[in-house]
Amino acid sequence: MNRISLLIILLLLGVANIRAIDYAWEDARNLPVAATVDVVVVGGSTGAVAAAQAAAHAGASVFLAAPRPYLGEDMAGTMRLWLEPGEVPTSELGRALFPAGDLTTPLTVKKALDDALLTAGVQYRFSCTAVDILRDAGGDPTGIVMTNRSGRQAVVAKVIIDATDNAWVARQAGMHFYEPQYPHTRTFTRIVVGGEIKKGKDISARVLPQQLTEGTVKFPLIEYTLKLSLPDSSYLALNDAEQRARDLTYDDKQARAADNLFGVPADHFINRLIASKFQGNRWPGIAGIPLTASSETPYLYILGGCLDVPRDWAAQVLRPLNLLAFGARIGTAAAETAKKRSGLQEVGLTSVNHVTTVKGDTREPENFRSVEKVQSGIDIQGHSVAVLADYDVVVIGGGVSGCPAGIGAARPGARTLVIEALYGLGGVGTQGGIASYYYGNISGFTAEVPPPGRRWDISQKMEWWRTTLHKSGADIWFGVQGCGALVENGRVTGVIVSTPQGRGIVRARVVIDSTGSADIATAAGAASIFFDSSDIAVQGAGLPGFGVHPVEMNTDFTLVDETDLLDSWQLLVTAKKNYPSSFDIGQLIDTRERRRIVGDFTITVLDQVTGRKYPDVISQANAPFDTHGYTIDPYFLLENPQGHTNLLRSYIPYRCLLPRGLEGILVTGLGISANRDAMPVIRMQPDMQNQGYAAGVAAALSAQAECTPRNLDIRLLQRHLVAIGCLPAVILFWQDNSSVNEARLLAAVAQAGNENSDVAILLANTASALPLLRDSYTNALSTDDKLGYAKTLAVMGDNTGITTLLEELELHAWDKGWNYTAMGQFGSSISEVDGLIQALGRTKDIRALPAIFKKMKQLGPDDAFSHYRAVALALESIRDASAAKPLATLLDQPGVMGHDIKDIGTAWQREFTSTTDNNARALALREIMLARALFRCGDYNNFGRDTLNNYRNDLRSLFSRHARAVLAENR
Repeated sequence: MNRISLLIILLLLGVANIRAIDYAWEDARNLPVAATVDVVVVGGSTGAVAAAQAAAHAGASVFLAAPRPYLGEDMAGTMRLWLEPGEVPTSELGRALFPAGDLTTPLTVKKALDDALLTAGVQYRFSCTAVDILRDAGGDPTGIVMTNRSGRQAVVAKVIIDATDNAWVARQAGMHFYEPQYPHTRTFTRIVVGGEIKKGKDISARVLPQQLTEGTVKFPLIEYTLKLSLPDSSYLALNDAEQRARDLTYDDKQARAADNLFGVPADHFINRLIASKFQGNRWPGIAGIPLTASSETPYLYILGGCLDVPRDWAAQVLRPLNLLAFGARIGTAAAETAKKRSGLQEVGLTSVNHVTTVKGDTREPENFRSVEKVQSGIDIQGHSVAVLADYDVVVIGGGVSGCPAGIGAARPGARTLVIEALYGLGGVGTQGGIASYYYGNISGFTAEVPPPGRRWDISQKMEWWRTTLHKSGADIWFGVQGCGALVENGRVTGVIVSTPQGRGIVRARVVIDSTGSADIATAAGAASIFFDSSDIAVQGAGLPGFGVHPVEMNTDFTLVDETDLLDSWQLLVTAKKNYPSSFDIGQLIDTRERRRIVGDFTITVLDQVTGRKYPDVISQANAPFDTHGYTIDPYFLLENPQGHTNLLRSYIPYRCLLPRGLEGILVTGLGISANRDAMPVIRMQPDMQNQGYAAGVAAALSAQAECTPRNLDIRLLQRHLVAIGCLPAVILFWQDNSSVNEARLLAAVAQAGNENSDVAILLANTASALPLLRDSYTNALSTDDKLGYAKTLAVMGDNTGITTLLEELELHAWDKGWNYTAMGQFGSSISEVDGLIQALGRTKDIRALPAIFKKMKQLGPDDAFSHYRAVALALESIRDASAAKPLATLLDQPGVMGHDIKDIGTAWQREFTSTTDNNARALALREIMLARALFRCGDYNNFGRDTLNNYRNDLRSLFSRHARAVLAENR
């Protein structure tokens, strides 16, 4: 993008005054190598897949970097799902795309393309944006640099195939392009399913002869043709055209619409080595297009609408069957070129550096892992990075809390930008298919969000977010990832973003991290909480299937870390088996628990149960402990609020949104500072919306006051939130009530072990409570009271009452127990016997071992999950070598071992039997927790170590990282 183009974009979007383009300096660093292959294909179109498949069949090793969370964006993304008269599939892949005639579905396309790559042995990953070109010592292309939520990586390759929609990689490589005179009016088409036909200037519509059917309902396919003026050929100009097209074509009655416009690029590659070509206008057929139309170097090919051919020919090339055929030709040619090219030497990244005027360090995620063997990395030299725009507030993530944050920031007048990696807003409430409010406060800002009831139409809500953001004055960038932060002296002053056109910086007075996983804050250096070597305790996740008209589908069938490139890929591939007859599948993984910051304050379960109040409260939540799995806080060994109707009101202080040690940034949504067992109560959509809105207003007030969010006068924000009904007026007078008076503590001690006990107060004040509980245990007259005190003491790590607990355990056989349950899991995840065993384990007293061993001998492979978990947790807490052999015996039972997943073929066979499947994750969790306990107790015949090593390279991030963390303890 040249200087003039950038200035035009900035003026068009209204984001800055006219100024010289600024640059920041990025120090030298080492990039991990995701793959070293013969051919890298950038893009996920049907043609891209055909090229990758053909190259692999010709003997090349291939890596494909798909920009979306699926393959087939040229069809599934644009909804161009039909064949024109006379088009007949002749290839195996073509027939797989159109198995039912002249009309297919997005899911059919996505699955057929997955199958093609998997069968051909092609490595591929989703949601990867190519942002730079690698070159060898002679300056020839040798691969790409790509970004994703795992950071930035290199793919080293002898040949590049650029199958992006606008040949973005070829532009990065410096290939020459023809450009019309700008501003230029370009013709686009947009597909809308159902609804009333819209009319207007420079817009026309035709109803296609094909119809989509769902049950007895028929939906027309409406193809709009729009003439839209572009100021230049940049990605941001195309994004602006996308926004205008949606304004012109949206109808409340539509069922769905395409993610993207379709259009033949007016600007295209020019092969300067060919003086005269393509005389006449007659379409020669796809076989008549020479490969010279796609490249002037043997190491980089263009595949798509930017070929050096007449524009009407390019339109023909972009038809799916033609694109398959041309892709196959390019893939074969690329494989042949790769065979002839010698080994790559001195691979690196070259760039044109500019005078840097922007201070600060560029920081990015460093959580890439790979199950493939890769080289150590590529050293890249320091270089300049362009500043694309300046805003008061930048929100990364247009989800449940990100959209309200953008609205909250823009309404007071802050220049606001919302950046969303997908092409629709609303997060889990729209793209994730959880289209209803289960719990939470429908008040304050949330009361303004339609509909007035608890369920909504997904298409309507996505559009409401978009239009409300625009009406509030915010800008929206679709298809752009936040991939790092600009940090100066501990203050975040901007975000690094990756667009299809490349990487750049958006400066901001305040950044709001609404990624849901604290991606930007973590990249900037904030400490985070997710999981470690202690346990794998994460709320369940899912991915919805959709009909023609998407409606709510709440799923929970796996555990996933969606910031991990491998983990998200394997889920997006294997989840398709859940929906053999669906029209489409979701693009957003529904995770209920994610990586969280360590903030200035961290909410705990005890804070929630004791009703803790805060002087800086900015939102309130109202929900039960909807845990979607088991809990880990000791509180739940003594008390379990039962049922979905037992709602708990919890307050969120502003400090939970402030990453400790960082200025200039707020974190919202699932990324706020809270213990994992506190998250089920505060993660409901109505409450996340109100929380996000509060963060947006706080950011705007901070920008206007020219202070950091941490130094904001909190009363200004609170008074506004009270005025709109987010909070009751009484909060303006609150002080922290965490200290407990002696009378309440004594009353709690007196009730310990009873149904009405105030056990949370005891756990929150352990030092004061322990001596009182010991005295009460000694003086207790009844057996029940003695048992209650003994168990409370044990949970607090005290062995005073161990004899009483052992006597009680001896009285009980194994009870019913709890089998792993995620969806609809309210209340306890342990039985009475499980609780006794875990309590004994927490004393760390070896006198408990014989009784636990006795119970272990009675366990078989079909016994309850909670029984296995109880003995594993108890024994690893005591950590005595005598427990190793009994644990090894338990682990070596038939069916207990062998549930790790090292490759996608195994994942396809083992994962998911339904949209609420529990079995696959339960088996793996049982195996790894037994292996972990065995390893920590000294191991037996290396059973524990070997099992953990099997999980080291599991495709599922949570299992892999947990196994590695446990193994690292013994180094």
